[in-house]
Amino acid sequence: MLLIRPILNTNRQRKHVAHTVIFTIFVVANCGGLLTPLGDPPLFLGMLRGVPFTWTFNLFPAWLLVNAILIITYIALDKKLYAQEEPEAIRLDKVQREPIRVDGAAHFVFFAIIILAVALAPSMDLTAIENGTATFMSWVPLREILMLGAAVGSLALGSKTVRYTYNKFTWGPILEVAAIFIGIFLTMIPALKYLSQIAPRLPLNEVTFFWITGGLSSVLDNAPTYVTFYEIAAQLPGEPRIGFDPGVPEIYLVAISLGAVFFGAVTYIGNGPNFMVKSVAESAGVTMPSFGGYMKWSFIYLVPLLFAVSGIFIASGPVWTISGWAMVAILLVRAFVVARSRKPVQVAPVD
Repeated sequence: MLLIRPILNTNRQRKHVAHTVIFTIFVVANCGGLLTPLGDPPLFLGMLRGVPFTWTFNLFPAWLLVNAILIITYIALDKKLYAQEEPEAIRLDKVQREPIRVDGAAHFVFFAIIILAVALAPSMDLTAIENGTATFMSWVPLREILMLGAAVGSLALGSKTVRYTYNKFTWGPILEVAAIFIGIFLTMIPALKYLSQIAPRLPLNEVTFFWITGGLSSVLDNAPTYVTFYEIAAQLPGEPRIGFDPGVPEIYLVAISLGAVFFGAVTYIGNGPNFMVKSVAESAGVTMPSFGGYMKWSFIYLVPLLFAVSGIFIASGPVWTISGWAMVAILLVRAFVVARSRKPVQVAPVD
């Protein structure tokens, strides 16, 4: 946020910056987190169910394709919007320059502690507790203790200037997101319970797992939706299987993982960090689109890419594969055309 505050001098500039925040939600808060359980909440819940930490590395091709297209699209939009700025603003960019630096580098230590805790430290052994074979350490949530300790250490020992002056940190966005998602979790419980009841009658295969998991993840939060379809898929036959016994057929787990992570970016409520990024950006003076306005962006720039993912990585058969790569080609051509265009475009709709 330090980089964008100095240029938010006009309403037009605030709208232009919004496209950066939107693609931050697409890439950083969602699609970029596909590679490990640390990157997105659904995958972490999968790890707790026995999916190996390194299994998500197998999703690298999909991760690379989606994030590459999104970044190329962002660069094209940014290039076009920058060309539409006033000449005076462009001249200021050339003379008002500051070197890139990292403030508060000590926080990387606490960040590393959290990563190592998630990857290596055990939590409570619920299985041993249920079976009556628990030891003392079976009752100790070591992972959560280390994570909480790192957060407290960062808050107590980290640079106050970086947190409160540069980043203007407040608890407001966190409390806002917590209140919203508590309500979402409470209201989605009956919906997911009903879904698990009718699941045996649904035409479930790798394609429908991708689209149903994804579609519901976009509006019900992707973490509990992932868990629901994981449990449904565990009841189906197929080899090889991933996770604690009985496990999930791998072909379905791929579809569920891709659907939950990628579709989490379709709406503000598809993933907790989405609304957090929006709230932080608005507190910095960025004019962000409404719920419907954000969906316009996701349906224009993200959903077509998900069709490509479905054809290339989920569905089987040459027709699907060709269709998927054709969509990729269309998106690349569109980005090229946008980058070369100088006509005014609508930016971050606010209605």
